[in-house]
Amino acid sequence: MVNTASVKQYGLYVDGEWSETKKEMNVLDKYTQETAAKVSVAEKHHVDQAVQGAKQALKTSFSPYTRYEVLMKVVEL
Repeated sequence: MVNTASVKQYGLYVDGEWSETKKEMNVLDKYTQETAAKVSVAEKHHVDQAVQGAKQALKTSFSPYTRYEVLMKVVEL
């Protein structure tokens, strides 16, 4: 049995900001079926905000080299 105090909780990362919602969902360990983490469940307005943020991000021009630099930084994480 997993100690619920040690279960990590994750919110939503939408348009550059973290937020938590009232509704959560358990993420289960595929081997033990015990709760490994809890995640916030997105509502319609969260999805709408994410879509708007994505549309805005598409308007930002990245040169191929700048995109490469960003991806390489992500790889290092």
